[in-house]
Amino acid sequence: MKIINLTPHEITVFASSDVKPAGQKGYALARANAEPIYRFPSRGMSRASACETPLKDCMGIPVFSMTYGDPEGVPEWQEGVMLIVSALTAQACKHAGRRTDDLLTTARVVRDTDGRIIGCSAFAML
Repeated sequence: MKIINLTPHEITVFASSDVKPAGQKGYALARANAEPIYRFPSRGMSRASACETPLKDCMGIPVFSMTYGDPEGVPEWQEGVMLIVSALTAQACKHAGRRTDDLLTTARVVRDTDGRIIGCSAFAML
């Protein structure tokens, strides 16, 4: 099995045994010296085009309806290859009729003590 990260940043994965639920924040490291079990460097960029339709103004702030177009930068399905993409890109692929059983998004997001995302401990599929 090969996993390719098509997000613009490295994906860091911690072992499930090294994280603990942290309420509204999602998950936190169970021990301060926990090391990632995998690091997936960015190997490209996938995305979905977006179209904004103005709806109204809310206290001087524009409010739009967003629709998303076809995904970009997502290679064709290949046996034995999984692709890490954003949830938005995965949804765009599904909407466009592309096979999605090779697409992974991050799940069980792990945050540091300041609430910043530092990795994940699982992947999700549509």
